[in-house]
This record gives sequence, C-alpha cells and structure tokens, in this order.
Amino acid sequence: MDALELSFRYTTRSVGKVRPMLSRHVHWIRYLSSSSSRRASRSKKSISTMAELSGPVNTSTRLTALRQLMAQKEHDVQAFVIPSEDQHSSEYLADCDKRRAFISGFSGSAGCAVVTSKDAFLFTDGRYFLQAAKQLDQNWKLMKQGLPDVPTWQEFLSKNLEPSTRIGIDPTLISASNADTILKDLEPKGSTLVPIEKNLIDAVWSDRPPRPHNPVIHLDEKYAGQSVGHKIRALREELAKKKYQAFVVNMLDEVAWLFNLRGSDIEYNPVFFSYAVVTVDSVNLFVEETQLDKDVLTHLGEAVNIHPYGAFFDYLKTLPSVLTLDEEAGKYTIAPSPIADLKSVKNATELEGFRQSHIRDGVALARYFAWLEEQLNDGVEVTESQGADKLEAFRSELPLFRGLSFDTISSAGPNAAIIHYKPDPTDCAVIKKDQHFGNPTDEEKRAFTRVLQGHIAMDTAIFPSGTTGYIIDSWARRPLWQDGLDYRHGTGHGVGHYLNVHEGPHGLGKLTQIQAYNSTPLKAGMTVSNEPGYYADGRFGIRIESIVLVRSVDTPNNFGDKGYLGFEVVTMCPIHKKLIDVNLLSVDERKWLNAYHAQTWEKLAPLLKNDERALKWLEIETSPL
Repeated sequence: MDALELSFRYTTRSVGKVRPMLSRHVHWIRYLSSSSSRRASRSKKSISTMAELSGPVNTSTRLTALRQLMAQKEHDVQAFVIPSEDQHSSEYLADCDKRRAFISGFSGSAGCAVVTSKDAFLFTDGRYFLQAAKQLDQNWKLMKQGLPDVPTWQEFLSKNLEPSTRIGIDPTLISASNADTILKDLEPKGSTLVPIEKNLIDAVWSDRPPRPHNPVIHLDEKYAGQSVGHKIRALREELAKKKYQAFVVNMLDEVAWLFNLRGSDIEYNPVFFSYAVVTVDSVNLFVEETQLDKDVLTHLGEAVNIHPYGAFFDYLKTLPSVLTLDEEAGKYTIAPSPIADLKSVKNATELEGFRQSHIRDGVALARYFAWLEEQLNDGVEVTESQGADKLEAFRSELPLFRGLSFDTISSAGPNAAIIHYKPDPTDCAVIKKDQHFGNPTDEEKRAFTRVLQGHIAMDTAIFPSGTTGYIIDSWARRPLWQDGLDYRHGTGHGVGHYLNVHEGPHGLGKLTQIQAYNSTPLKAGMTVSNEPGYYADGRFGIRIESIVLVRSVDTPNNFGDKGYLGFEVVTMCPIHKKLIDVNLLSVDERKWLNAYHAQTWEKLAPLLKNDERALKWLEIETSPL
C-alpha cells in the first residue's frame, strides 16, 4: 500500500424517515482511508445544521435586555440584526458564536434575526420552516424566505422598516459587499447601518461560553495529496494573474486546506480559529500559538510567520504600507476566493480517499440496518437517538475513523418531514416495526419512486464542460414535477476533503437558493451530493442521497470541442426495493438500479465475511428487481 487517503462521508439515502427503512438516511463521517496502490487519475446548510426539537425558549427577558441596550445613547439604534454566521462566515458555529440561536431560541443553521424596538423577526429558508415554527416563542414572527411576498432580511430593512431607522449590526459578521448593497437600498429612505464594535448579544448573554482554542494537527501529505508549498505557489500564481500583491484568507476551511492543518474548535468541523495573509514574499498565519505543538511548528517551518489570532485586524491596518501600495491604485478588491476554486477540485489522492472511505462506510451501514431489523423483529424498542448512537458505534469501529461531520439524521414518523432533524435523547420518537418494515402506502411508494427517478436522472447525467449546477438542477426535479411535487432545498452541494460537509463554490440548486451555483461551472475532480427529496409536512419525508465525483466522459461526438462530464457514484448503500413502484420505472431505470446494487454487493460483501447477519441482509437488499 503506497498511499493513504482521507475523506468525508455523506450519504443520507433514505426515505425519509417516515419509516427508517422508508428512510435510508446515512450521514457524513470522516475517515482517514487506506487505498490500494493505484492512484486514480479522474474523478451538502446549526447551532448545528440539525434540528433538535426542544420546545420554545422564553425569550422575553433576553429581548427586553437587548432593547434596553439598543436605546442607550451610545448606540441609539431602532433595529439590530443578528446573522447566523461568525466572523469567518462559518455555517457551523462554536457555542460562543451561536448568538442568533441564543436570542431567538431557533437552532437551525440558516437564518437571520432582526429585532426592532417593538417586534422580532426570524428569517429562514424552507429547510427549517417546521423547526422554526416549533422553536420560536410568542415574541417572534417567522419569515418564510422563498415564499411569495416574503422579503429577504436584507430587503426587509429597506422595505419594511420606518424611514430614518438606525440599524445596528456587528461589522465583523457581515460581508463588505452585502453591507454596501444594504446601504444603497437604505439611502432613499434616510436609514443607515450603524456598526457596533461590541456585539449587543454578547452583552446580554451572561453565561456565554469562551472561545475554544483546541490543539491543531498536521495533515500529512500522504492524505492531503499536495504539499503546503505547492498550494502556496498555486495561490500566488492566481494572484499574479490579477496583479494582486496579497490575499486575505478569512474562511476557516480555506486556512486549514492551505496549510494542511486540521482542528476541532467547531464541533463536527475539523477547523480552528485562524486567519491568513499571503503576499508575494511572505506567508502569515494568525492563530493562538498554544494550539500548535512541535510537530505542527516543524511542519510549518520558518517560511510561515505565526501571529496571535487577536492581532489580525491590527495587522491589516499596516498591510498597505508593508506592500507600498500606490495610493491612486486603490488598496483592496473584494473578489471570489481563488482558494475556494483550488480546493473544490480534488487531487487523485483525495478522490481515491472518497472512494475507499465510502466503501468502508457502506460496511457500517449494512451492519447497522441488519442489526436494526433484528432488534425490531425481536420486539426490542429502539428510539431515534439510540439508532443514531448505534450507527456511530459501528462507524467508530472502522479503521481511521475521525468522527461525524454533523449529527446523524435519524427520524421516524412525522419527524421525517423535518429536513434537517436531530433527535433529542431525552424526548424522541420510537422506531416502530410497522414503520420501519411495514407495508408503505401507495402515496409513499409513488413519492419515493419519483425521488428515485430524479436521483437516477442526476446520476446518469452527461453535460458539456462549462455547465453549472443551476442548469441541471431541474433534471432531478422533473419526475417530481410530473406529480406536482417538489422540495425546498438544493439538489446537491460540494463536499470537503476532511473539511466541511458543505463546500462551495459549486453545487446543484435553483437560482433562488444559491446564486453561486449559476456562476460556477462543474469541473472534473469536484465532489457533489445528489439528494432530491420530498417532505409531506407532519406525515413523512424522503431523501435519496449519494456522493458523486465529477469526471470526464467519452462521447461519440464532441460538439464545440468542449469536452463532456458526468458523475461517478461513490456511496455504497442499497436502495430499499420495497418502497419502489416498479411500474413507474423505465427499462433503463431498472437496469441502473440493478447495476448499482450489483456494484454495492461486489464492493461490500468481501468486507462482511465475518458478519453473517449483515452479509445476509446485504444479499437480500442488493438482489435484482
């Protein structure tokens, strides 16, 4: 074995969760993965992203305290904006940065709170409508973004607030481009954004947790596939093309990728609090040095200058003089990160890591579903939370396991309709035998089959180079649209390599969901999820999800000399045939399903020889239609 790879794992193949085998939800995990000697040459958005459905929190006292601060002379604001993100625009947050969750009681990953002198508004997208409705108390109005006549929170500030409103915001939690757009929209009404240096939520959050600074580890090149020097050179080449003298790295996963480092400052995300500034002749990393052991310091070497994390903004003030910038040329440009593009195209080592880790995770899933079936047949009561814990236990027994990348989505019955659901161990549903292995209704089977057809359509897609995820998103929705069905989330998102579960800039989604999906072409070497679904509020939910690698494909012709792309599926988990209305499938769709199951059996069966129960389960589930 001459190579080791590391990758994230995401599946969530399921029918939702109306019946956990009406629900094959499998989830992201991280593995350091061993591979064969062959290296391949080709090739997703909470307090957590999950919804742990505790009841509403009484926010009256918190809102009163906040409004008192807003009214103080030193602030004098009539509205205050509380975004979800931290100072690094992170999707997942450390506990100390969960300000919006603290003030509102809503724990979903996506959303923004706007508190005025009299009212409080929570804006979120369709993934979290049900969760927010359950978690918000009487003080809040839920703004369902994406529905007709519902503004975004940015639009709300200019369209719904009174003229001449002073709107407070922590300037470190909003992008400069976003702030510029809002300011232009506010100007006609005489309103303005007011930067508030000390976040007002921190002032009313008496037991706010401290910021974590956990140990950082070095990710060896045998896992990363490229050296730090190689990545720095690639970044500088991108800067030279645009005649930039320096680049500021503020996204945590980009810092981790650039330096081949990983951390644990944010749960489920192997990142650490840091910034970096790369110039034409220096590399500067801003991180608490107490987090770096001898191995990490040796890895970084003398070429990387280490600064305290808290010194970042003061350093930026000195940067123009350090670079001797021409005053007339302007000092900075806001532009898409070149690191995001470099990171999104995986190298051969990373791609093989995705393949191998998903094979091993398929073993854990087979063992889990075989165990669950046996438990329920024996009359053992298993809750959603216990099921999630057991699945994690099977995964943790695998070589090079590095933990989950978010809470396992384990849901039964009506909870399945909550798109990102996390069971509360103290109060969650029981997985019942008639739900998990019973006879699905005609409605459930038809909906599941439509989702499966969308999944197959995306998996078999072939498209010219230069195509964006926005262009092909509808291919997964077309079978659902035939029945008047749809889903309120994107069809797919990029996946980090031992990094964040959601990774841009590419993805599969409607233009109204993520603008970047229409401006970032898919490229060979990218990873993306394929996850159409359907959710019947209060009754059941369905999502069939796999991770695929974007790869070059040979076609009989090559119109325009563009080259053509397709997908390689790496997720290995059977699709429950009992949920399929076979009469709806075309001949080609049946062939696809049988071929996929044959591939799953071929790759997993040799690794299950010592688990007769799981091997028997896999044989049944992968048998041809």
